[in-house]
Amino acid sequence: MRDGRSMPSPPELWGGVECTINRVGDRWFDQLADNGHRQCLDDLDRFAGLGIRGLRFPLLWEH
Repeated sequence: MRDGRSMPSPPELWGGVECTINRVGDRWFDQLADNGHRQCLDDLDRFAGLGIRGLRFPLLWEH
């Protein structure tokens, strides 16, 4: 800028992966398994290719 102040940084794009494990009646549903992200580690590269700078990705300690 002309008055010596710096320009603000552009906003960063952040994302997240649905990781809910929920019960409906007597059945359990695992969203990571249903959406395929549990098996596809190359999805992380795809997120980066979209310009996503931060990603909320779960680490499930028990299942």
